[in-house]
Amino acid sequence: MVHLSKSLDKMQACWRWSMLRIILLVTGMLAFDKLN
Repeated sequence: MVHLSKSLDKMQACWRWSMLRIILLVTGMLAFDKLN
């Protein structure tokens, strides 16, 4: 049971990281678009 919660924690952290990357990518693209 402990192992399961550990991997679940890892998945959540991974998901949060990918969401953050997507948000940063989108904001970067929008900012770049405004500059041009």
